[in-house]
Amino acid sequence: CVGSVAPVAAGAVVLALFVRRQLGSDEPLLKLSCFKNRTFAVSTVLVLATQVAFMAGSNMVPLFVQDVQMESATVSGLAILPGAVLLGFLNPVTGRYLDRHGPMRLIVVGGIVMVAGTLAFIPLGPDSSVWAVTLLYGVRTVGISCIMMTLNAYGCAALPAEDLAQGTAIMNSFRQIFGSISTS
Repeated sequence: CVGSVAPVAAGAVVLALFVRRQLGSDEPLLKLSCFKNRTFAVSTVLVLATQVAFMAGSNMVPLFVQDVQMESATVSGLAILPGAVLLGFLNPVTGRYLDRHGPMRLIVVGGIVMVAGTLAFIPLGPDSSVWAVTLLYGVRTVGISCIMMTLNAYGCAALPAEDLAQGTAIMNSFRQIFGSISTS
């Protein structure tokens, strides 16, 4: 237990020192004062939650296909490939929708679709079709594509123009950090 707690505690200490340094710096690497903007702060938290959900699914689905369904690594990779293609295809589509209709419908519908797609995995077992796994992973991906980019754009748009680059850097940095945490 101590062996797994020590790195987490060390990481928390280093993170606290980083935050303290950034808040006191005249030229911070990441301008954490952007979190004073409520829309940006809430959007960032929701992007991070979505990133964790995305990465958890991206790791758990292949493990399910390999370890529960006893399929090969190739089959497990092919099971999530359509979801990845779908994500790449839908991001520009959701971006155009966002520009025309605003973020709220995309966020709500995306959240419902992502949760429904995730809950639909509950009855799956060793005898379930890999096609069912692929389809449900695709459903989750549709929800994630509606949420992730939309919240990122919505949160950054709430910042003043001079903080836009900082907001983007913060979102990207935090997504990488939380993506790493969710895979560990």
